[in-house]
Amino acid sequence: TAAHDEVFQVYVDGDLMNRQPMRQVQVTNLAPTAHEVYVVLKRPYDKITMLTLAPQFPREELIVSYNTQTQSVEILTTAPQVPHNNAVYTCPDADVDQLVHSLKDTSFDNERLARAKGFTSHTLLSCRQISKIVKTFSFDDAKMDYLKYAFSFCSDPHNYYQCVEQLTFSSNRSEVLEYLKMN
Repeated sequence: TAAHDEVFQVYVDGDLMNRQPMRQVQVTNLAPTAHEVYVVLKRPYDKITMLTLAPQFPREELIVSYNTQTQSVEILTTAPQVPHNNAVYTCPDADVDQLVHSLKDTSFDNERLARAKGFTSHTLLSCRQISKIVKTFSFDDAKMDYLKYAFSFCSDPHNYYQCVEQLTFSSNRSEVLEYLKMN
């Protein structure tokens, strides 16, 4: 998924996944082994980056972004990054507060969402911390997307109803709760 307005093509193990450059490309049924993934950014102009991906999670998402300062393609994964010693890293409140401050300075919900997912993928968060992050989004659509994603990284899922209460509309709260039941 593009973080901004980038369009790109994806090659997995040398095979082109999308003929037309797109803002979002879905690749399914990858074996849980290492794959060479090339991302060719078509706008602002051709830029190529390569990464090795070993899918371990059913819905691993990569976020493609063009960094204008370094003029390079950046790839963030939303898959949990398990520390080598298998220790669980519970996020300190200071780190969440720093993220929240950064998100408040971000102009658009789609950018906030990409950054929040990237941050969340590296840690466990409490419901209180997730609620702080959710409050930075302007619209329920982004809040819902993040809430569905963040549930997998919640240290106290029995309290998740507190996070869902951050949604403006009861129909959206019901949709998220139903989604969580199904997944």
